[in-house]
Amino acid sequence: MNKTSLIFVPLFIPLAAYASSPSESVNAWEVRYVLITDSVRGFQQSASLASAENREALQLHNGSPPLNAAVLFKPTAVFNKRVAVALIEFDRNGHVIGHDALAGFSGRHGAYTTLVLFKDKPYYFADWYVEPEPSHFMPALCTQRDYWRYTRPWNYESADGGFGCREWTAQLYRKERPYIDVTTYGNRRNFIGKFIGWARFEDAPKPVIGSSGKTWLCLHDCPAGEKPGIIPDIRAWTRKHGFPVPVAPAIQPEYPNTETED
Repeated sequence: MNKTSLIFVPLFIPLAAYASSPSESVNAWEVRYVLITDSVRGFQQSASLASAENREALQLHNGSPPLNAAVLFKPTAVFNKRVAVALIEFDRNGHVIGHDALAGFSGRHGAYTTLVLFKDKPYYFADWYVEPEPSHFMPALCTQRDYWRYTRPWNYESADGGFGCREWTAQLYRKERPYIDVTTYGNRRNFIGKFIGWARFEDAPKPVIGSSGKTWLCLHDCPAGEKPGIIPDIRAWTRKHGFPVPVAPAIQPEYPNTETED
């Protein structure tokens, strides 16, 4: 296994984000889309907590402190009454497209590793991790939830799930992998947990699929013009598109810190 370290700051809004405004960044925007998963209730709870956090940030810091972007995110689709997703798409200049609620927002690199949505104020939503030499899961777009996912012993009862930014990126970059399987394979049931997915403009489109209970779903970039939704028969679907049937990995998360630290 390629031993690559990935360091996270265990705060929702990294302190480094206060160091400079996103307008000072010169990094080109690379991200074609961001896909955030949760339950409908989870999105509502996160937005409520973010709203309170943002009020406090504006009171404590002068200027334009980075705010919690969770206040902006609402589901753009709900599948199987369990899985809600917020899809945010960008043009090559970083402008959000096809999303009325985020009209006028742009994706930008903030201070250090931070990524923000910007419209009058910066809203922090993720970190962009790179290494001098690309690895099987670098560069990657990760969140603070991933910090806990990879540093704590994973609890199979956790709704966060055992699938995170490292597993997503490894599948995204693996050319022989025809899809990205976001399933958390649990002891009692399979489910789609809480994570953030993404792709760059240079990445070939890959279907994003996952199992929610016994129901398979295609969440995004579905093949052959298919619309996102339920996959009635995963074996028939994979056979139709010439894909292998998804198989559970030996462990999840597949790349915890104990496996990736030097």
